[in-house]
Amino acid sequence: MDTPLKSAARFIASFLPVIYCAYLVRYFINQSGSLQEAENNGLGPTVWGLTIVGGLFCIPIIVKLVLIFIELRRPKLRVEPHDDGDGFNADAVVARYLAQRTVEADSSAAATSRPGFGRKNK
Repeated sequence: MDTPLKSAARFIASFLPVIYCAYLVRYFINQSGSLQEAENNGLGPTVWGLTIVGGLFCIPIIVKLVLIFIELRRPKLRVEPHDDGDGFNADAVVARYLAQRTVEADSSAAATSRPGFGRKNK
């Protein structure tokens, strides 16, 4: 199970490849003097490739941000006061089960008067 600290660390770590690609693009452009000079020196495909790869690394970050905003807009569940705080009410589950069981027992008793398993009695 992910803790909030692990989730935050993973989110921050997802920025590292983007930052690295941006650093390399900046480095190659600054070494050449300009983007045009980098292309003249033969570094054009490298710079453009790093830009595209950095953009691709941005996709998971954007998806995570969208999921965070969707989660923030989702209405919160109301928890009854006698719950343990996890939203699960064991008493209600047992009550539903017992009610369903009595209905099924009544309907099956009315449908058959003898058991359906074993030898047939004549």
